[in-house]
Amino acid sequence: SLVELSFADVNIYQISNVSLTASMLPVSAKQSSEAVQLTPINDIGLNMKHCMLAVCHPMAVENYERSGEARDLYMAGVTGFVVVEKVDTTREIISLLSPCAGSLASSTLLQADITWRE
Repeated sequence: SLVELSFADVNIYQISNVSLTASMLPVSAKQSSEAVQLTPINDIGLNMKHCMLAVCHPMAVENYERSGEARDLYMAGVTGFVVVEKVDTTREIISLLSPCAGSLASSTLLQADITWRE
């Protein structure tokens, strides 16, 4: 089914890997930042069409909002996946293709580098 959400009602985070090899760090130093970073996507645009997004579990979103730790979102199980079918920048609406009818479990979504075309 098709789920339409306002840009204002959705939180999309880009997952990126920022791990450093030991040779890039000072001797006996350890990486102080998390290996996986979440970057908020504030500019939802046409380039998101066909992107596959993971729908975060509501408890993971609650834990993330409380702790601010990215791993609370990306290490938790997700409730499913959706594909961006259409982005209407005029109306500021994103249309998501979902395998299940009804609303999404949460409006917090994770984006990696996966796209899907029928």
